[in-house]
Amino acid sequence: MANKTIHTLITKFFGNDLPDAIQMSFRKWFVGGTHQQEKEEAMRELWEQVPAEADGRTVQELYRLHHRMEAVARPVARLCISRFFELPPYYCYL
Repeated sequence: MANKTIHTLITKFFGNDLPDAIQMSFRKWFVGGTHQQEKEEAMRELWEQVPAEADGRTVQELYRLHHRMEAVARPVARLCISRFFELPPYYCYL
């Protein structure tokens, strides 16, 4: 598949609202094992074209993302109870 064709497909996909069936077909093609380098190059070119400006909302969203990442990284204490209930309950980290 020509590099220009891959670039056109990716640009059209991300630039338009497409029916579900077409979206599913594109997703299967996109993650398929063929032409991965060309797909990555097209995505990189598309990424470079997107204007990137950080504002207050961007910083706020970044803070929320970091907060969620920290919450997921912390161990969760869960109450572990012995199957036979002979031992008192204790806390374990899972």
